[in-house]
Parts: sequence; C-alpha cells; structure tokens
Amino acid sequence: ARVWNLDDDSTPTTITPLAGTVHRIALSRDAEVIAISAGDSVQIWNAADRSSKPTVGLPANVGIGWLAVSPDGRVTATAEGWMNRPEARAEVILWRSSDGARLHTLALPFLPADMLFSSNGQYILTTTIGEKAVVWDVHRGVAVSVLGMRSLYPLSFSSDGKKILTGVRNEAQVWDAKSGQLLMHLSGSGTSADRIVSGTFSPDGRIIITCDTRTY
Repeated sequence: ARVWNLDDDSTPTTITPLAGTVHRIALSRDAEVIAISAGDSVQIWNAADRSSKPTVGLPANVGIGWLAVSPDGRVTATAEGWMNRPEARAEVILWRSSDGARLHTLALPFLPADMLFSSNGQYILTTTIGEKAVVWDVHRGVAVSVLGMRSLYPLSFSSDGKKILTGVRNEAQVWDAKSGQLLMHLSGSGTSADRIVSGTFSPDGRIIITCDTRTY
C-alpha cells in the first residue's frame, strides 16, 4: 500500500504488510491511523511518522473479513467474515489502536455482514445477515439499541451521530441511534428488483441522498 500526501509531490510512503494478500484497508478521519488486514493478521500504522513498519500487530485471525477505524483513530474494529470458515467467530472486537489492547468483544448472533462507526466515534453499528442490526456504545462495549428490521446494511451516520441511515432492498430507513426508533421510511422509486447501494446525510443532517441500482 502507498500513502500519498496531496499537499506536496514527494515520493509516497510504501507500507508493506508482514505477510499475505491485502484484504482491507481502513483509515481514520484525521488520517493519522491506518489499519491493514493482510493474510491472517491486522497491522496498524501511525501515518504521521511515514514509517514502512507497523506500529501495532493484532493477534492472528481477528480481522480478515471486516475492518474499521474510528474517526479519531483511537479504536480499531475487526471481525471475521468468511462464510466458509467453520471456525470463524461471530463477534466484533474493539482494540486500542495505540498499543493493540483488546477493549471489548461484541457478541453477535451470526457472522457480521458489515460495521460502521458513527461520525463522533461514540457508536458502532453492526449488521448480520438475516438478523437485526445493533448499535453499540464504543467506550462501554454494550448494546445501546436494536434496529427493528432484518438484513439491513449500513449507509451512513449523521454528522452528530444521532441518526443512522440504512438500506434494505429498494428502501432506506432513518433511525434514532440511541433508542433504535424508526424515524422515517424512504421508499425507493424503482422496482422490487432494484437495491439501494449508497446513501449519506448532508453535513447539517437536513438532506439525505440515496442511490439505487437504477442510478448507480
């Protein structure tokens, strides 16, 4: 992987995982922390020091499916996601990015389908196939709310972290992150065969944009 600084034309920093094929890359919003899932391990880099060597290495087989870094870079979330691995664990693990200490283990009913940090880093949303999505408190490692629909996939948190935009089939939903209450149901303009693939809030949270397979 290469780290490019768009403020100058200097040679990019090349960071090489210790072993294996790169599966996923995650970057904190302040661009200070980079996490890379490669082979059967996850390594974390401090982007500021432009070092080619990882700062922290996490235990093997913790993040070869899903990987995310909180906006402030303090927490890295990992999960296994290979459906054909009978030994895969149905859990998301939260790690302290600075030293790799395990903070919390979030137990799920099935292998995770996706996960998403809120913009303020307070919550993380986990989804599983065929099950309801769960909002977790990142600092306490406890479930805050459950969103009352199955097979949702996360699209976006509002900038204040209070609302969540999700999708299922050709419809989108807006939820209250803390209570799990459904605030708004947005019906798609396409047919039942279409699927919402992307969506986001405007910075002030007053406008939502969604994109389905008819417009993607």
